[in-house]
Amino acid sequence: GFHGPVQVTACKRDDRWTVVEYNVRLGVTCTPLILGMLKSPLEIVHSVVNDKPLSPVFRKGRSFACSLTLAGYGYPYIQVNGPSLPGELNDSLSCDLWWNEVDADKNGELFMTGHRIADIIAFGDNVEQAIAKAYDNIRKVRCLSSYYRTDVGKTKWPPGMP
Repeated sequence: GFHGPVQVTACKRDDRWTVVEYNVRLGVTCTPLILGMLKSPLEIVHSVVNDKPLSPVFRKGRSFACSLTLAGYGYPYIQVNGPSLPGELNDSLSCDLWWNEVDADKNGELFMTGHRIADIIAFGDNVEQAIAKAYDNIRKVRCLSSYYRTDVGKTKWPPGMP
């Protein structure tokens, strides 16, 4: 009788999928990915919170997604008293941007208020396209002391493989 999302992390080896973990919720990075792939995300969320059957319809051209986190001072450790550093968006984006621990002053200037600054969510017809788009866009978001992973999509599996 459960109606709602199940987040599954899995690895594929020798043409077989193996579940690593699953959660009956959507995580920080999975939520924007999945909502961005849905044609009517608000209808799906409404059905979930009202425990109604789901009929998700996915948008064309969004078969694959890549999420990159712009991390800041103290990440991945939570720094309660970290500095408030200025940030900026240098250009328009061609993907989704989810601000996390960011605030604006009275002039609209952005400031980092925590260690997880933003998530860039890019979509594509294939995984390579989604990854390239994510990297192209994350370079447009700047904040002092921020950084992001540069190896997404390049991980070797299983470990030790050339």
